[in-house]
Amino acid sequence: MKAVGVVLCGLPLQPKDIGNDIYEEKEKLFLKYFNTFLNLVHSMNSVETSKLGQLRRATITRQVSALREATILAMSNMLTANIDSGLTHAISLGYHSDLKTRTSFIEVLTSILKQGAEFNSLADTALADRYNQLLELVTVETEDGEHPIMVALINSVPFDNLDELAEVLVVLFDYKNKLPSFLTQILLTE
Repeated sequence: MKAVGVVLCGLPLQPKDIGNDIYEEKEKLFLKYFNTFLNLVHSMNSVETSKLGQLRRATITRQVSALREATILAMSNMLTANIDSGLTHAISLGYHSDLKTRTSFIEVLTSILKQGAEFNSLADTALADRYNQLLELVTVETEDGEHPIMVALINSVPFDNLDELAEVLVVLFDYKNKLPSFLTQILLTE
């Protein structure tokens, strides 16, 4: 899975059959692969180790954890490389009724945001442009002055991780000179 993550870094999806709408074909392909990875992450959440010895259980737990992290990184790399065709599908996971799915989405988004510093050091402007698109999406403000993506992130993050998310959001909104509207939205929401 680590190798898959490396391969997906910066690799735009190219559908075999280009029909009338290449964008639609790329979305379908993205959804197929993203759901495959998501199902893999979900299957790792239900690995049964209670019937194993303590040493074997610890080994399997470490291996499953490493595989889960590599899968999240692969999903992040695929989304980063295909933000134009995959972000709308990935964002919907932030609203999913299953807490594990929402948590997986937040982990993918966190991984992408952590990689943001690397984008600035690359000469390829396409990656920087995609990072800026993600930044724009996270800080988008409706005509009513609301920030729907920010609210979705806050509502889908476990309580224990809210402080870290708040720090990231403050930095993002401050960078976009939208900190006052962000704070207003937070206060009104609370």
